[in-house]
Amino acid sequence: MTQYERKIAAINKILNSAENYIKKNGVNSLDINEICKEAGLTKGAFYHHFKNKRHLLLELLNRWINKVSSQIEIRISSDFNTTELMFYIIERMSPSFEQAESQLPIFLELYIKAISDKNLKKYVLKSYNSFLDFFSGLLKEGMSKGYVKKENPTQVAKILFSITLGLLIQGLIDPSGENWNELAKKSVNMLLS
Repeated sequence: MTQYERKIAAINKILNSAENYIKKNGVNSLDINEICKEAGLTKGAFYHHFKNKRHLLLELLNRWINKVSSQIEIRISSDFNTTELMFYIIERMSPSFEQAESQLPIFLELYIKAISDKNLKKYVLKSYNSFLDFFSGLLKEGMSKGYVKKENPTQVAKILFSITLGLLIQGLIDPSGENWNELAKKSVNMLLS
């Protein structure tokens, strides 16, 4: 194993241990000693790869976002119907969220922690603004072609974000209480029609 491969393996052990720790104990009581113990690494190894707890949390958030993003391939034709495209995105995202179900609580906790942590907030705002930019761009295009009613695309993107978070939370609380995929489509249809 090369030095680079050992580095990546150590980072992944720490990230996996941190995910397990947060699932059991929450993000506020993060204990580096316990994470290192589970990873089978020293505290020195932790600080060799991560500056501090905040850096670890940012890497966890980045890891989760990249994992979900990499599983979603969106092909946009120049003649798309915006509502159908949103349905397509929901279909593509559903398996990604199901596979990442164990990371969703961590993702939500990091978003909540970002309320009081200025550095984490900057990073979370970056991912949030990327979401808004992507969807408001799709909405502007759909509005210009008459596929969806004309509204402020950024405000509609914010509503879509709110719906997404709300459905994620409900799906975590009551996974079998609803067909969340279909409810997401119905919500988008109600919003855009």
